[in-house]
Amino acid sequence: MNNQKWQFTAVNNREKIQSLARAVGKALGRDESYNMYSPEVLIICSNEKDNKFKEVDNACAMENIYIASTALGLGCVWINQLKDCFDTPEVRKHLNDLGIPENHGVFGCAAIGYPADGSAHPKEIHGKYLIIN
Repeated sequence: MNNQKWQFTAVNNREKIQSLARAVGKALGRDESYNMYSPEVLIICSNEKDNKFKEVDNACAMENIYIASTALGLGCVWINQLKDCFDTPEVRKHLNDLGIPENHGVFGCAAIGYPADGSAHPKEIHGKYLIIN
């Protein structure tokens, strides 16, 4: 339908990222060590709250962010916690300050940085699949 109601907000200011992380941690009742993996960059994927396809649209876009990050030799971790607290007053204040519209919810974030072990290659996952002819 080509609605394109999402917004991607890339934050590379670590102080702002950690300030948001503290607000999220507090809203979720986490201890003070909650830091959203302390990334170099945080891409916040938001979408209009009333968009029927908000979660799916953002998940598809985030998958491409992960593929691109890995191709560039970077590590990327999905941060999902904001979906449960994006409208709490303290978190919403931070989101507003970052230019995320009031009518948007956050349906995923990509924490991007350099992998601790130096490898951006994900571990091999063995899943089940079927091929039906």
